[in-house]
Amino acid sequence: MTTRMLRLVAVCLLLATAAGTSFGQLRTGKFGVGVAGSTYLFTGSNRATKLTTFGGGISLSYSPMEYLGIRSMWGYGQLGWQNDAGGKEFSDMFSGNFYASLDMMPNSEFNPFLLAGGGFVLFAPKGSDGSYLLATGQTNTDIHYLFGGGVDYFPSEFISITGQVEYAMTNLKTYAAYPRETSNNAYMRVSLQVRYYFFDQDFITQLLEALKARYEGQK
Repeated sequence: MTTRMLRLVAVCLLLATAAGTSFGQLRTGKFGVGVAGSTYLFTGSNRATKLTTFGGGISLSYSPMEYLGIRSMWGYGQLGWQNDAGGKEFSDMFSGNFYASLDMMPNSEFNPFLLAGGGFVLFAPKGSDGSYLLATGQTNTDIHYLFGGGVDYFPSEFISITGQVEYAMTNLKTYAAYPRETSNNAYMRVSLQVRYYFFDQDFITQLLEALKARYEGQK
């Protein structure tokens, strides 16, 4: 059992340090899971002062084929602004987003990408005193549409660090409880994501064969 564990540790170390130069970073079948931290800027409001707000969540990535990715981000965020009396108001958001990404350099350590997608949102406006508000006839669920891009950095086959910028267009004017908008709300989101990757069977087979060949060459 001890020998098997040592071999497993050796495989993991090899993956983390050397395998990145031998295998494509966004190869077909690669699946990543991680966390994301985000900042938000509410652009779809007639308030004079918008507030930079924060959120976070779970980041997912899957490569069905080279140059094409499927990404997803689930989590919590806030939109914020300052009202006429100088008070700060917010709208809490819980969202699930899906994107299709065009991966421009999938076999590189750095992979710039473009993305487009959509998501489901549950939101709840709050007044300057922190209490939740519901304007007459307000809907607190919405579908929004997302466009943007970013870059993936792969320090190894195991890990990626992603910077992503996106613009979200909504279908409502009521993300603020008492809206003045003449058009639907919108917001910008900037995210930093860190993901850990799992590998397809083909990769594991190639890795074990490479380890075997290296071991036999040392005899």
